[in-house]
Amino acid sequence: MAISKISGSGLGTINSPVEFTSADNLTQLTLTSTDADATTGPVLDLVRDSGSPADGDSIGQIKFTADNDAGEATIYSNINNTLRDASNGAEDGQFQVNVITNGASVDHLRMGRGSANGQSEVVFNEGSADIDFRVESNGNANALVVDGGTDTVMIGTTDTNFNAGADNLIVGTGSGDCGITIYTGSSVGHKGSIFFGDTAAGDAANSQKGQISYEQNNEIMTFFTNNTLTMQMNHLGSVSIPRQPAFQVKGSSVQSNIAADNSFVAVAFGTEIFDLGGNFASNTFTAPVTGKYQMQVNVQLGNVDSASQYYFIRLATSNRNYDSILSVNQFNGDLSHLTLHLQILADMDVSDTALVQIVQQSGTSQTDIDALSNFSGFLVA
Repeated sequence: MAISKISGSGLGTINSPVEFTSADNLTQLTLTSTDADATTGPVLDLVRDSGSPADGDSIGQIKFTADNDAGEATIYSNINNTLRDASNGAEDGQFQVNVITNGASVDHLRMGRGSANGQSEVVFNEGSADIDFRVESNGNANALVVDGGTDTVMIGTTDTNFNAGADNLIVGTGSGDCGITIYTGSSVGHKGSIFFGDTAAGDAANSQKGQISYEQNNEIMTFFTNNTLTMQMNHLGSVSIPRQPAFQVKGSSVQSNIAADNSFVAVAFGTEIFDLGGNFASNTFTAPVTGKYQMQVNVQLGNVDSASQYYFIRLATSNRNYDSILSVNQFNGDLSHLTLHLQILADMDVSDTALVQIVQQSGTSQTDIDALSNFSGFLVA
């Protein structure tokens, strides 16, 4: 059936199928409204007038068909509409666009509900095919890109050749300055944050174990690890590291009449002034991490015997020993008080230990270690 023109209103029904064929590239179908008012026109209705509508009914399709090079009629793309929920007053529909890719029809775009009770959404690549999604801005052809093959989201680039453990999101163009800005309010408590979690949201203990935040009102940058404040910096450049291993201890009582036989005597530090991290116990510091530790030792002695050739204190660590020695036989007589000092930057591996010892080479066992003796240290790097 060939129809060149239909005019008027209230026309009767033209029974299907109806085919419009031409041997040229002119428009085969034109819908024209000559109405002069503001009401919409012309209108094309695709009507599925079912006597028993049901969820999941396909209610319309537009196909774009052409021959392939084998002369086979091939649907290159099609638009589908589905009735997802036929409930009166709660109707839902879905719009879907398929495009043939590598010989197969691929679901490129969906809008609406995927099921009667599903969430209404716009979905690109519902079938999880290797299809890239790209948004072009006025000045960047790759303003936003999702690489379907590498599962990578990119802003400003299509380059995915980065560390495999950190390529979920790539930002930048590879040229000039690039970056990300978190734009927040400036009132008290307003801050921009990045959280690091290892479980689903809702488990507060694990969904935000790590955090980097900046509070605008107080100009403070804060770092959390394992849900605990680790480091804080203010606008003056002051840095607070409340969990940095550090300790200071002193004696709790006098150690009387130490041995005078050239043997090592452990100096007792029974009173903790502070012990960040809880790494000091039983007169011994245990390194919680590998690093360089600054340590200071002050051992105050009483009744020093000048008959001994020397006294020396030792900071004994797992890696090496550090000594400070003083010859006392040069004095005319015994000393009522003497303090031996030692400051050292010690390299320690995790679980290495450090303790203080003293040696009296010879003489009489009369020397006391005063309770004011102290031992301190902290992690430097």
